[in-house]
Amino acid sequence: MFYMKCPVFLLSLPRSGSTLMQRILAKHEQIATVSEPWFLLPLLYAQREEGTLTEYSHRNCQIGITDLINELPDKQSDFDEAINLMATDIYQKLCSNSEVYFLDKTPRYHLIANDLVRIFPNAKFIFLFRNPMDIYASVMTTWGSNSFKKIYAAENDLNTGFQNLIAARKLLHNKCLVVNYENLVMGTKKVIDEITTFLEIENTLLIGDNLIQLSGKLGDQVGNKKYKKVNSSSIGNWKKCFNTSYRKKVIKNYISSIKSSHLEEMGYDKTELLNSISKHNVSINLSLRDRWHILFSKTATLFNGHLLFTDVYKWARKKYLS
Repeated sequence: MFYMKCPVFLLSLPRSGSTLMQRILAKHEQIATVSEPWFLLPLLYAQREEGTLTEYSHRNCQIGITDLINELPDKQSDFDEAINLMATDIYQKLCSNSEVYFLDKTPRYHLIANDLVRIFPNAKFIFLFRNPMDIYASVMTTWGSNSFKKIYAAENDLNTGFQNLIAARKLLHNKCLVVNYENLVMGTKKVIDEITTFLEIENTLLIGDNLIQLSGKLGDQVGNKKYKKVNSSSIGNWKKCFNTSYRKKVIKNYISSIKSSHLEEMGYDKTELLNSISKHNVSINLSLRDRWHILFSKTATLFNGHLLFTDVYKWARKKYLS
């Protein structure tokens, strides 16, 4: 039986271009992938006291799992090994054409990035970073119809995601590959050469060919349908989104809130980003709609109000969650 070499984790924030990179790499005959697996998130959150609400009392579940782990001969190491074996078995079965690697691209894995580094010591890790202004703009246009109304959905991503990724990268030292979205779309062949060299496989990809279409419901469905080939037109789209004096202030405050060292780790210069915002010409208006949407988003974040007013979560209003 053919055995996969190891999983490859593509770690990034949502709206960073990870689906594009996945669609490029999916063309390689030695790389298998599916849209977004996600399954490691609930497995690893099972050991966390916070972050999960359930009907069955997650708090008691976490206590029970902790007790179980403490009874194992090598405790956490044994439990980690079991998760590794289960995940590897799943990845292996998804390599249906004897691929060498399975690529797991799940952007919210930034929340468990440190755990992944610990549990999968032999895995390959690729970090994808993008200009945070373009990420913010993409969140607004894709999830919020070019408004701040649903920015609460990306609260964790925008405010803690970079720190999570940087912390995991530091744990790996030089045993990982860092890619910038801008380099990926402007110099695709060079970046793919770097990735295939990192994975120790031959670069057989023809960049000019159409990208693979992913069939899953998750991932960048807009880009999956709209773009057949690599396209660099999204670079600098933040200027179209943050096109009023009020919005310009919002993005300036956001970039100011990110540590210079974190931006440097991602390959960006804080001073240059702020200067580009300052030079950006915008219209002047009261932006009452934007102010209301930001207030709504902040209220939703603070009180989880979005759970109270949507049909998707109406079941939660009828249950006691613990």
